[in-house]
Amino acid sequence: MAAPPLDENAAQAIDALRRQFGQRLEQELRVLSSCADRFDVEPDPASDVAILRQICHLLMGSAGLFGFHAIADAAADAHAAVKDGRSGPGLGLVTRALAGQIIDVLASHFGVERSDYDDSKRHAPSGD
Repeated sequence: MAAPPLDENAAQAIDALRRQFGQRLEQELRVLSSCADRFDVEPDPASDVAILRQICHLLMGSAGLFGFHAIADAAADAHAAVKDGRSGPGLGLVTRALAGQIIDVLASHFGVERSDYDDSKRHAPSGD
């Protein structure tokens, strides 16, 4: 059974939430990129691991609500890597994979130019 159509106010509220989520993705992308760079040079920056865990938890729960399942899946992979104790470049790799999925969504759904981000270190295939 199909859901009834949204009234205009509900549709506007959902659009506003989606735009806010897009802005949040841009913020998290900057943080993830910095963490990934540090994972490559430091053996186990505990504060960055905690930040990654927090971002993954947020994205595992919220990205799917907006239909961005590739981000939720990449966040789950990165979260599992943290739980498994992965560190260094291995953790940088899954962090960049998550960042890559965020870039894909920002470009395809929010009109952000891919060239606004340094794509040279991406290791993840396109998704969503």
